[in-house]
Amino acid sequence: MEEKSKSSSEHKQENLLEMMGHFFENMFFPHHVEGTAEISPGHRRRSSSVPSKLPALKLKDDKVSNILAVEEMQCIRDLALSRWFQLEEWSRLYSLTRHGASIRTLMNQCEDRGACVFLFKPSDVDKSGRKAFGVFLSESVHVCSAADAYVGSFDCCVFTVYPDGKVIPFHSTRKNAFFGHFQETFISFGGGSHFAIHVDSELFHCSSGFCETFDSPALVDDESELFPIADMEVWGVEPDKIKSKAQD
Repeated sequence: MEEKSKSSSEHKQENLLEMMGHFFENMFFPHHVEGTAEISPGHRRRSSSVPSKLPALKLKDDKVSNILAVEEMQCIRDLALSRWFQLEEWSRLYSLTRHGASIRTLMNQCEDRGACVFLFKPSDVDKSGRKAFGVFLSESVHVCSAADAYVGSFDCCVFTVYPDGKVIPFHSTRKNAFFGHFQETFISFGGGSHFAIHVDSELFHCSSGFCETFDSPALVDDESELFPIADMEVWGVEPDKIKSKAQD
């Protein structure tokens, strides 16, 4: 006996379910591009070869980074940041070489200025060839009032950058909410077995290890070992929240 053809209402219902499926896929995985993304439990890794459909990234007042080229920063924006943070202009809020090695100065420069990207340059390119690493913080920097208080949301991620411009992001696993923690004696990102990034009070030494917040490996070769930082920058990514300050 032949199978009865589907009614018009059944076709409409299937189409509606398919549209809803695409909607929720784009909501929770906004960066997925067929053939270029590898989805794994907890985080996604994407190649920087994915063509950008966004406007070219501009750096406010033609400022430049001492760590990355603007094209590499654009890859971070396109691959690591959530869609609602993929804006056209970034502003430099803090630079270690310009503003000095002081957490207090860093906080003063970045506090209440919206979501931001931290860039770190190790003193030497490590054995794996990593050029830089960093973190995207989805909320404004501020001193945490308690030891168990954290800044950020599930939009946060950490990433590594290689000399060829390849960017590897590690997104939130939702296993914990240890995104950013700021004290006058240290700053840290991620938590669990180890911090994804931990920087000392002088902003001179850093450590990195496997971190459950992002399921990220050590972002440099020497897991849990202190290594010197050659440079550090913070870039604001929300132009409407960035207030002018004297030492920009």
